[in-house]
Amino acid sequence: MYLLISEERPKHFLMRCKTTFSKEVKNFVSSNQRDITITIYPYYEAIEKLKGQGHIVTLGTGIKVRMLKILLTYGETEVLLTNLYDETRFTQKKLRELYFMRWKIDTAFGGQKNQMQMEILSGHKVICIQQDYLAGLFVSNLQSIIEKQCEEKLKHISENRAYKYKLNRNVSWAMLKYRILKIFLQTGNSLEILTEIERLFMNNIEPVRPERHVVRTTVKRKRGKYQTFTNYRRAV
Repeated sequence: MYLLISEERPKHFLMRCKTTFSKEVKNFVSSNQRDITITIYPYYEAIEKLKGQGHIVTLGTGIKVRMLKILLTYGETEVLLTNLYDETRFTQKKLRELYFMRWKIDTAFGGQKNQMQMEILSGHKVICIQQDYLAGLFVSNLQSIIEKQCEEKLKHISENRAYKYKLNRNVSWAMLKYRILKIFLQTGNSLEILTEIERLFMNNIEPVRPERHVVRTTVKRKRGKYQTFTNYRRAV
């Protein structure tokens, strides 16, 4: 937050923090207030990290932050931090909707890491990493194009059922595993192969359950990057 605010042209941010992020946040969570703007100060860890990046701050270096408390539909309290201070222009409702818009981006990265396993690379050189990542994106785009062809059929299926239905993307990704090369190598049968893949996609659908939430679980880590664990079988 300090880096974003202190740039020559400050950048706006809207981020979620833990309810135990700092004493200011803890006090805010335990209070009856839902929207306040206060000055927060760094701890020693933040001071050392900023020093390593060439920024000198002290315990008295404060930044102005607006805190919002939002009660989610499944009972959890969410705390958002922002430097959009104008409460009239940027209401709590608007900021809540804005923060929710990042969900599709989060799930897209989750798909790349978990289903596509794009962090598993075939080499360490830059060209190898770029090649693997772009190849993964190509297959993902092909998957989306084929899924697009299934929308009308899914709509028809959903009309007579309690829930709307969608494709199981993890399974559909796996369906491409041994068939994608056939599309390009067996050019005379490309349409038949694509039709077969579409049929296989439609054989693996699942209901969209509104207001369904999975309890957030967190694993405390000491050092190193997060390790992602999945609750489904590997697609590749």
